[in-house]
Parts: sequence; structure tokens; C-alpha cells
Amino acid sequence: MSMNGNGEKRGVSFEGQVELTDAIEYLKSLQAALKKGKVYVQNGAEVVALEPEQAVTMEVEARTKREKQSIKLTLRWEKVEEPEEVPTDSFVISAKEPEIPEVEVAEEA
Repeated sequence: MSMNGNGEKRGVSFEGQVELTDAIEYLKSLQAALKKGKVYVQNGAEVVALEPEQAVTMEVEARTKREKQSIKLTLRWEKVEEPEEVPTDSFVISAKEPEIPEVEVAEEA
């Protein structure tokens, strides 16, 4: 949500079925806006302007249940002096099926 001049929260949302190619174009537009540091989200007459910080908190949730599959991406930020560093070396989003490293299980004595 964005604040207007008097500190009031504002939000814009959208939920609906779209073609995958259209969803990809929305994501490309979001990527380009994030790179420029200014994101405008509009639905009809409602508009929210966002100015992302250099460090953002990213949450990705992927689920599959029978015939339903989903992926949810959340980015959020706030003005902070020192951003918290989180290791990302084991997190991957890819079109290629990953190789899962084997984990050794200790034998019980």
C-alpha cells in the first residue's frame, strides 16, 4: 500500500484469470519498473506509486495440490539503515528440474 499526502493507506489489487503470456508481460513490466526504482500499479481510477528500497524482503511460496498449482511472490520493504543479510545460495527459481543433493542420515546406535 502507498500513503497519500496525509498518511492514509491506499491499495490497489487485481485477481482474475489471464492468459499465461499476459501474466508474463505483467511480470516483465514489474521487473522494468523495479529496475527504475518507481512502480505504479493501476486498476481503473485507483493508482498506487511505490518506491522500492535497494534491499527488499522477498517471499516465494510454491504449492501443488492435486490439479491445483500456484506460485506466490511477495516483495516488501521499509526504510532501514542496515538491511539484514539472508543467505540465498540454496534458493533457485528455474525452468530446469533441479538435482536434489543427498542428505546423509546418521545411524542411531
